[in-house]
Amino acid sequence: MAYHWRTLAWIRVSHICRHWRNVALGCPALWSHPNFFMSDSVPEMLLRSKSAPLTIRLALNYGASKVIEAFHTSLEHVARIRELSLATAGHNFERLFPRTDQAAPHLHKLILNNLSGQSLREIIILPEDFLDGNAPCLSHLELKDFHLPWSSPLLKNLTTLKLTCLNSQTTLLPTSEQLVEVLGRMPGLETLELKNFLPSSSSSLSEVTLPRLQDVLLGGDVAGCANVLNLISFPSTARMGFEGMVDRHATSALDMAPLFLPTLSKIRRGLCEDDVISSLSISFNLADITIRSVLNAISDQSEQDSWLTISLRHPANVFSDKSEAVGRFLEALAPLTQVSILQVHASEGTWAPQTLEALAATFDSVHTLRVEGGCSVDFLQTMSILQDNDTRVSVFPVLESDGEWETAPLGPGLNAFLGYHSWARARRRRYAVKTGGVRARRSSARRCAVKTGGER
Repeated sequence: MAYHWRTLAWIRVSHICRHWRNVALGCPALWSHPNFFMSDSVPEMLLRSKSAPLTIRLALNYGASKVIEAFHTSLEHVARIRELSLATAGHNFERLFPRTDQAAPHLHKLILNNLSGQSLREIIILPEDFLDGNAPCLSHLELKDFHLPWSSPLLKNLTTLKLTCLNSQTTLLPTSEQLVEVLGRMPGLETLELKNFLPSSSSSLSEVTLPRLQDVLLGGDVAGCANVLNLISFPSTARMGFEGMVDRHATSALDMAPLFLPTLSKIRRGLCEDDVISSLSISFNLADITIRSVLNAISDQSEQDSWLTISLRHPANVFSDKSEAVGRFLEALAPLTQVSILQVHASEGTWAPQTLEALAATFDSVHTLRVEGGCSVDFLQTMSILQDNDTRVSVFPVLESDGEWETAPLGPGLNAFLGYHSWARARRRRYAVKTGGVRARRSSARRCAVKTGGER
């Protein structure tokens, strides 16, 4: 409700003097956002808006009769509605929309959100002739627990398509053929989000090309995510997010990884020479694996700046080979020789030494290293062992020092790792090591930060 009061704060100017009031009353755009929590004022606002395009936004989780009546009044002007955003419980939708066959010739943005409780949530199925199938200006469509038949005429010429279903229903999922046909009618698509609306079976259909796609987010069954990736072609620099849910009976993350790997390798190869993966974050716990990468980063980046985010989640917390699966994903994203910022977060005992050994020499440009969680000791001990073996693998060679170390008794693994770097004196670097509240610093141009036990 606070939002609606803020949007009407300008009404105060109409009370300053007669001239200001006349100016406000004569400006239709000021009255084009009806406030349904002041339901008695809606008819007058619609009258004062004259022929201006309307923005209709309503969040209603209960059946307030006056609000519903005011909403019906606004629908009488559907021909000039530019944006329609409705969040309501499923049982209220039919009351709010007694007629769904009215054309919306100037509608640009449509957002429908089902607010029914999680236990009672059912998808609201819209008729095929919703809005009479006539909304030629529609470019932005978001449906959450609403389903529009895949043959609907509204599914064309969109720039944004976001479909979310919290409880996946296989009877409503598109076939690969339906999805390709729908996306083929949207050559200007810029944002695609499909959560639990993924085709359930693979297909050998030709790819549909989406040359303007900038953001793609796929969520649901791992096989479904992989199927969609095999059906669409888009610029490699598009921001991507894949949230895969693993079957509860699966015990191996390695069994899921191959579904993604060929497409990830293809996307990686599509990057031009100037686009490099410069920041990498790896995180996993009992049930989740998350890998996040950033292109061309010059400093720490927020999640919104991610180029690629891959998440695998197991509902039963039984992943047994997480670090090996991470290794396979990183191989698909290779080369990673330009990664300068590396963050690792994992619980104790989750990093397999052979995975660390295979990846150690890959990150030869890292100048900022953060290791968080219970895996810190495992990680650093493995690194120190690699330095002591006969092959003397070069681990993070850019992390160099130009003087003696002053370190607290942080354990043999950490001290051995830091001791290895004390021989390199070619450049000046800066290290900050913090573990359990004990800190050792060295003045230089760059840093190595080791974070343990949730502290920084």
